[in-house]
Amino acid sequence: MLSTEALKGRQTGMGWSARRGRRATKSTRFALGCMLSILLSQVSAAGARAASGHDAWGYWVLTGSPVVGTGYTTATLLPMGKVLAVGGYEPNPYYAQVYDPTTGSWSLTTQAPHGYLGATATLLPSGRVLVAGGNNGAGDAVGWDDIYDPSTAQWRSPPWMHRARACDSATLLPSGSVLVASGNTYVGVTRTAELYLPTKSRWVYTGSLIQGRQCFRAVQLRGGRVLVMGGQDRNSKVLATAEIYDPATGTWSATGSMSQARAFPTATLLSDGRVLVAGGGGSAGELASAEIYDPATGMWTPTGSMSQARVSAAATLLPDGLVLVCGGYDGFNVLNTAELYDPATGAWSPTGSMNYPREAHTLTLLPDGRVLTFSGTTAELYIPPSN
Repeated sequence: MLSTEALKGRQTGMGWSARRGRRATKSTRFALGCMLSILLSQVSAAGARAASGHDAWGYWVLTGSPVVGTGYTTATLLPMGKVLAVGGYEPNPYYAQVYDPTTGSWSLTTQAPHGYLGATATLLPSGRVLVAGGNNGAGDAVGWDDIYDPSTAQWRSPPWMHRARACDSATLLPSGSVLVASGNTYVGVTRTAELYLPTKSRWVYTGSLIQGRQCFRAVQLRGGRVLVMGGQDRNSKVLATAEIYDPATGTWSATGSMSQARAFPTATLLSDGRVLVAGGGGSAGELASAEIYDPATGMWTPTGSMSQARVSAAATLLPDGLVLVCGGYDGFNVLNTAELYDPATGAWSPTGSMNYPREAHTLTLLPDGRVLTFSGTTAELYIPPSN
């Protein structure tokens, strides 16, 4: 049972809703707000549970429950098709567990050397997983990192990042290096970025961003460049700006700004190389709008809006080219609804609702086309229309 203070977290300055009208003392507390919202959702889920429709538009089915509760946990598809989940809310930040899609069950693996909450996780070319950064559960960013080897179920600890980071991004580059950009540090938002070099097991600085940002999104474009957009600056101002990192030069350059400022949106690379950004928290509240970035022109174009506003939702590209978006926070409730975006028409259509409302969760596309999501003590699978 959650404590009274935990249940009150949404109203006491920890979550997105608390940022409407006042600035948080530590911007990393947004991440904690997402975590507490998940916990709150699980407490009330029994009364809010919605049956998933087994119709032509896809549906959700419950699968095995995580061994330990999750929240603001990483999710990484491993080469053998299993999913590694690391960290989460107290008292589980050291736990690591693996989901097996063939059995629909979870099992614990070796605990991480460090605790992780809201960390990044990147699958390296070797098949190992780099987990880095996040916060310590008290709202302070951390700079430690660890590497998990699924073949041995063991961890090793390379040198730490140069800067502690939370609400940052991590992107695997074509060279095999990992770009970690911006985020919140001990002293506010940083413009710095650094590269992890797996062959040398060390971190090196690379070019700094034009605009320091946190709670933004990053997408690797075709050709290897990395687009970052939105987020918040050190004063918690929501941003519309975007910029691109070029691995060949190690520098950032400005590109077109979004039509609306957004923090915590979803960002998905489409099959044609464009990028769909949807929802998020705007300057005046939660957003249902969406827009498309075209790398060929460097410009954004508005597209169809979702049926409802969503902040801290999750999204993934399905094998048929549609984009699944689900959950999030609409300004009043954590959501269990889901919808599909069709890039060919620029329109959204409803699909089956999740069995539980979820916020700040993940979506992992499995090799068989199903999609895994989990938070709190439950997990479920999305069965796409084509399945």
